[in-house]
Amino acid sequence: YSSNVVYINHHSTEYNAKLRWTNDFDFYHHKDWLEKSVDFLEDQWTAGLMLEYVATRDIQPGEEVFIDYGEEWQKAWDEHVKKWEPTSKESDYNNLTWWTEKRETGNGDPITAYELNNDQDAPIRTWAEQQTNPYPHSLRIRCYANTNHDAAYLFTPKT
Repeated sequence: YSSNVVYINHHSTEYNAKLRWTNDFDFYHHKDWLEKSVDFLEDQWTAGLMLEYVATRDIQPGEEVFIDYGEEWQKAWDEHVKKWEPTSKESDYNNLTWWTEKRETGNGDPITAYELNNDQDAPIRTWAEQQTNPYPHSLRIRCYANTNHDAAYLFTPKT
């Protein structure tokens, strides 16, 4: 999985690529994992299965890449579209307009997500500091800690 997969869309009849398990990269792709249980896969601390996108015909420069997501996906999408209703921009944390508009920080200073992202040197505010100088409503600070792993690394490199 990489950020490039967001550029590959669905078309059930005019697809020009397909998805398959890789035949290469044994270091990253453990073929025996295909026979393992979900519980086994959930316990792994590193990716061990790799997919690849393969062109089913020549794809021209600038041409969009399509794969067939399958009939089950299409049915689920059609059902979603029938039931979907837009949310208000105030409650939609993914609304681009909402994220890029100036917002009050609580102390009267407006700030955009763009400005926050570009301020890489600013320390994260403590809980006490956020009581008088809160972040905008659309920003959440999270800290994830791996408390179930004994090793210093999430995987052991093979040499």
